[in-house]
Amino acid sequence: VVFDYTGGDKKISVLEELVGQSGWMQASLFSISSFELEEHVILAAGSESGEAIDPEIARLFFNLEASEKESVYVPDETTAYFSRQIESRLATLLQENMERNGQFFEEEYGKLDKWAEDMKLSLEREIKDLDSTIKLKKAESRKISELASKISFQRTIKELEKKRNDKRRTLFESQDHVDLKKENLLTDIEARLKQQTSIGQLFTIHWTII
Repeated sequence: VVFDYTGGDKKISVLEELVGQSGWMQASLFSISSFELEEHVILAAGSESGEAIDPEIARLFFNLEASEKESVYVPDETTAYFSRQIESRLATLLQENMERNGQFFEEEYGKLDKWAEDMKLSLEREIKDLDSTIKLKKAESRKISELASKISFQRTIKELEKKRNDKRRTLFESQDHVDLKKENLLTDIEARLKQQTSIGQLFTIHWTII
């Protein structure tokens, strides 16, 4: 493929330095399936003089007008060079994917912990307030001599005790719920640690910039 820099109206300084040079470029599609499907186009490029070309610079080639020439044979040493470059890039992408997964885990686990702590504090505060109210009502009831009023107070106290018991039950159930969600999250993370990957070659070209 011949890329036309001098005949175009685009000025890209990093490509201007490559005018008159030739080399090889290979593009591959790399897919990672973990938390979600990620796809990356990996470019490996180098000049005939043996100089490696940064993938970001190689991407800029495609901003130029280009024409396709005849097919050429890819030398074994070029294939080996591409393999080394791609393997290095794959290792980096896999590590970055693992780091993102780790960050996601920390954030989700942290959210569960915060939610559980907020729920616990809220329910414990409500239970404490009910305990104080019940204690106060019992003290007031002891001061009443009229039986009908005493019975009314006891019914009120009984309702408050029921409400307090419901709050305690909710507290225990919410803690169990959080524990279950944490277990599900751990199970999901363990499954996603087994990254499913695939790579396929898109094209290999011999390039020249004029």
